[in-house]
Amino acid sequence: MFNKEVIELSKKAIENLQKIWRGLVFVKVAKVVAREADIIDIKTYEPGVLKCKTYSRIDEVPDDAWKDAVISYAKFYGFAQGILFHSNDSTELDMFNTLDFSTYLSQQRSCRAPKEGDLIAGTVVKGPKGRKFSRWFVCGQQLKLLIDMVLAGKTDISEKELSEKLMCDPYPDLYWAIARLVMFDNVQAFVSELKGIKPVHLSKGKIYKQGWHNFTVDWEGMYIPKDAAQFVHELSFHLNEPMWWEQFVHLALEQGLKHCHPVSGGFCVACARS
Repeated sequence: MFNKEVIELSKKAIENLQKIWRGLVFVKVAKVVAREADIIDIKTYEPGVLKCKTYSRIDEVPDDAWKDAVISYAKFYGFAQGILFHSNDSTELDMFNTLDFSTYLSQQRSCRAPKEGDLIAGTVVKGPKGRKFSRWFVCGQQLKLLIDMVLAGKTDISEKELSEKLMCDPYPDLYWAIARLVMFDNVQAFVSELKGIKPVHLSKGKIYKQGWHNFTVDWEGMYIPKDAAQFVHELSFHLNEPMWWEQFVHLALEQGLKHCHPVSGGFCVACARS
């Protein structure tokens, strides 16, 4: 079962992920309509400076700080290629767990407004006044690349190239880790995370942008939000591909590598429901 031949573990996982993402519509924002009275705060960022500056009114913001400014409103609406979107329908994909729309209903009193030209994605319905997003989120180019690969069911980009192309906030290797399982069936990459000395990152020394700042890849292995064992176990569970987890356990045992799963004090959804 676990031999050196290529094992297509991810066929079912890709199909399940395609069901989640196939209905997404991607469009660029053409216009955002908001009132100054609804501004909650305005954050500005400077290159190389981690801490942002916060303002409460437009007239407080210096002219040279508007380029990377982010405005949060109590409410707003806008249009993307003629499709209406409203702040009340803003959500996100739960990329840390289900890879589907988050079921968490945000109680935050503000929403960051996208800018003209930003790409948003979501599900579109037809209302009495035309098409509108029932759910939407701002979609970065890295997430769009991952979604495109999954929907196509293949990729011409190498695993090494993707290590740089898929870097994201706030855990740089999250999308890459998903791709390593879904697109490459690379369970061994996660088993290698158990070693005392982790593998050299495939983009070691490369510069990547996180938010408004440039950083250098200076870590070993993968920078992901969960322990490697938990990551594989939960993704296997959510995408109904148990063979990833079975192979992970087999390879770790075969290579004499131990893993503490779930991590001490942690909680694994897959363990809890098995």
